[in-house]
Amino acid sequence: MAHQAAKSGLVWLTRHAASLAGRQGARCNLLSPGVTLTASALATTTEEWRYEALASIRSPRLTSPRTWQR
Repeated sequence: MAHQAAKSGLVWLTRHAASLAGRQGARCNLLSPGVTLTASALATTTEEWRYEALASIRSPRLTSPRTWQR
């Protein structure tokens, strides 16, 4: 619940900053990766839960920590 509240707060902060700075031509973006399947998440969730999680978000896939490594 705390993660969801914090993420929602960041979304609204980003929108507010974009609306203020947009008047001067600046942009404000937020990277929001969605559901990330860490080793712990894979060990503690079922395949069914993962399909339900995927169906509940706009992303076409679930990510893993390797997705964000360069």
